Amino acid sequence: MNQLYVMSGVVLASSLVVVSPEKAQAINELGADGVKMPVVSTFSSYNADQMMLVKTGGGTQYLNVDKDITIRDMVTGATLKTIFQDAYAVAVNDNEDLFIALGNGSNLFYATQFYESQKLETDFNVTSLHGFIQGTNIVIGTYYKELKGYDFDTKQQVFETKLGEKWNNIFAVKKDIVVANGNNATIYDRNGNYVDVLQFDSKVTSLTYSPDGKTLLVGTKNKDVQSFDVFNNYTDNNVSLFKDTKGAKNIAYDASGNYLIIEKPNEYDKEYENLRMFSLTDNQRIYTELDEKYLNTYHGDALLSNGAKFIQFGKSTYNTKNIGKSPTAISIPKQYITMEAGSELKPAVTATLLDGTTTTVTDGVTWKSDDLSVAYYDESKNVFKPTEAGTFTLRASYLGFTTDVQVTVKKSALSGIKEYLAKHTKGGYYISNLGVKDIYLDQRIYKGASYKGQYIVTTFTGKKNGQPVTYLDVARKGKTAINFKQIELQANGKMFKKNTKAYLYKDGYESANSIKLSVADRKWIKDNVDPNKTVTAKLKGGKKTVTIKLSKTQKDALLKGVLVNDYLK
Repeated sequence: MNQLYVMSGVVLASSLVVVSPEKAQAINELGADGVKMPVVSTFSSYNADQMMLVKTGGGTQYLNVDKDITIRDMVTGATLKTIFQDAYAVAVNDNEDLFIALGNGSNLFYATQFYESQKLETDFNVTSLHGFIQGTNIVIGTYYKELKGYDFDTKQQVFETKLGEKWNNIFAVKKDIVVANGNNATIYDRNGNYVDVLQFDSKVTSLTYSPDGKTLLVGTKNKDVQSFDVFNNYTDNNVSLFKDTKGAKNIAYDASGNYLIIEKPNEYDKEYENLRMFSLTDNQRIYTELDEKYLNTYHGDALLSNGAKFIQFGKSTYNTKNIGKSPTAISIPKQYITMEAGSELKPAVTATLLDGTTTTVTDGVTWKSDDLSVAYYDESKNVFKPTEAGTFTLRASYLGFTTDVQVTVKKSALSGIKEYLAKHTKGGYYISNLGVKDIYLDQRIYKGASYKGQYIVTTFTGKKNGQPVTYLDVARKGKTAINFKQIELQANGKMFKKNTKAYLYKDGYESANSIKLSVADRKWIKDNVDPNKTVTAKLKGGKKTVTIKLSKTQKDALLKGVLVNDYLK
């Protein structure tokens, strides 16, 4: 049998090392669709006309308007109390000690904090309720095209104002009253007097004040949600945070004003909605799996509990415990700045998370090249392929983030690699009958190649059962065969020893041994072997010890055969 010993399995030291599966696996709360939001409860009401968060119960209770007006707990889904029966609208004052509801026949009812419902005997006639003026018991309602205010303390109607022709049933009430009117948002003071008008280039779709009343958020059909400074004459804050919120139907703060959710129509089917969540303390979007989930529009408006611990939407409550794992920025790992032609890479990014930690993410990551002649993305295999030497701009995208980096592609050092990855024969670890190109020397090696008096100390990597396996290879052809028992390497002031049981192959004066290297062995070689520094090998066999000072070519081969193991992962 003739034996051939491949001098090396080569990957340039500066070339890409693919991230291991353990490092590349995204944390389980984070994936292509954002952080996971597990459902904690459901209930059977699909037809809520109105839902409104209340402060009691730790900020997880809300008013649900569905024929009756009830207080529900969003965590358990339980109905805690029925306040009004046969009512279809409700308003609650800031102290939550006064509830006013609109029932059949446009009758008004009220209840105190003790939830004792009574009919409100008054001439105040409205068909809709929109809320209380901030810090007062003045409730705001409409009767067709008339805007009205009623002071519960004095039991008197305090104003009546005619609305414009195009007004719709979209209101926001705090210190002022804002009414959607086609492409405009008209502002009235607490007495119903006209104050100003905000003009937009498309239909107003939602209006919401912040809990402290300092900010007005406006959703429109063709633009993302805009922010206005209430106490600075409604000046545009020019906030760019609320991206991808065109056509916002509902905007809801948590009670602290630190978090926000926005409902917007699904891009592909307007019968459904998506949720967008934001942290206002960090000015960051929080990416969740609800971002692209098809949510039914008839489930009522979404609610966000105090501190953003839960999201209530329709029949389901979602736990937001993972929001700290939402990404705030992405970058391309440094090892991808240099690539090697002919390699296949799994797109990856490093994501910085809201809680300050980082993680490597591959699921849901896309890469694009600005020069397809140098590198391109193979969608069918979900791999990125550098094809020839050159430079290009790599753009990585993950969720709503993109980042660019200049990448250099080096000439492939893997010529002949497919031929080189031979299977091992039964009963041993040696490679036989190879007619392959030596990858490092770029020379053809034939069966029966003569090593005449030459010692070879190198490493090579082959595949066994589909997995890369690296061997330290010792070969010699001389006047007598040597039964190698130990190899000793000295490099970087350190020593590496590896015992061998016997020569693996002997044919006349040719003897050889291939020693399987462990992870620790490969690490030692990578950490200590430098082609530009002295490396000495001692081959010990019986009474004979041969000492070899490795050439630069041999040192390169020794190192690069180990590095190919990393490449093949």
